[in-house]
Amino acid sequence: MRALLALGQRTSENGFKIFPVLKLLILSHLLLLASSSCAQALLSTNETDQDALLALKAGLSLQSDSLASWEKGTDFCRWIGVICSHRHKHRVLALNLSSAGLVGSIGPSIGNLTHLRSLDLSYNLLNGEIPPQIGHLAHMSFLDLSNNSLQGEIPVTIGHLPWLSYLDLSNNSLRGEVAVGLRNCSHLVSIKLDLNHLTGGIPDWLGDLPMLESMSLGKNNFTGVIPPSLGNLSSLQEVYLNDNHLRGPIPEGLGTLGSLNVLGLQVNHLSGTVPQTVFNSTLVHIGMQMNELEGTLLTNLGSSLPKIKYLILAENHFKGPIHSSFNCKCNHNAVYRLVW
Repeated sequence: MRALLALGQRTSENGFKIFPVLKLLILSHLLLLASSSCAQALLSTNETDQDALLALKAGLSLQSDSLASWEKGTDFCRWIGVICSHRHKHRVLALNLSSAGLVGSIGPSIGNLTHLRSLDLSYNLLNGEIPPQIGHLAHMSFLDLSNNSLQGEIPVTIGHLPWLSYLDLSNNSLRGEVAVGLRNCSHLVSIKLDLNHLTGGIPDWLGDLPMLESMSLGKNNFTGVIPPSLGNLSSLQEVYLNDNHLRGPIPEGLGTLGSLNVLGLQVNHLSGTVPQTVFNSTLVHIGMQMNELEGTLLTNLGSSLPKIKYLILAENHFKGPIHSSFNCKCNHNAVYRLVW
């Protein structure tokens, strides 16, 4: 390189300056160096993703040979469950190890797969806590850790996933309150936290997630009231808050949601009268049994629910004869249980 620079200070025998030639030589040299550096960087990146996967495997004990292909020295983009990006060569885009017989904990190395968009470790025997390094996966849009034995709290760092649209942590042993960081996940379409041991109230900020279509928080230990802010979720299609310890009235705003077709509020301590707006024509599934609801239902309840297939209102404190409040042409495939 020094020789090239020295050459730039001379002229040829014909008196012509050779700076243009020099520039070309220097440019070629720099391009060669850049190419070498990029190759080294790519190799480093490849090794980072490969090492992260091998570290993840090292923390697991397997009940099957599902990860037998995960061996150093082989192309990890061909390993079982690994999908690499076409745009960013040898970067892991998705990891699908659902029902793979995995036992053990999710190691912190998962946070090194920084290009990961989809992670599915559902239906395994994973235990321990969800590592906070999960928040390093800034491109994540799909996260399914359901049907395991995960413990501890939902890490607040999960709120560092701005593109997260699908979250399923159901059927684990998670405790504590719903991580407040989730309020930053404004692209959430589906959130499933049912069948855990979560406590506290149903967060009011859930009503600020504009794209939410499905919410499953049933079979936990939630207390308090159903936040009226849920009436802001114009895209909401199904909500399951069943089998908790919720009290107070059913928010009238739930009945104004034009897309809502499933409303599961059964087995709580809800009281007061059912808002007339709740019984609207889009509802297909209504579960309100085993609460403390009262009052007289609409006399035209049946005609206001032409799409209803599942209607359970039993074990409440409603008044009046059933035949005067429910008159419809019953669907043979439908389920009705109205006994007070």
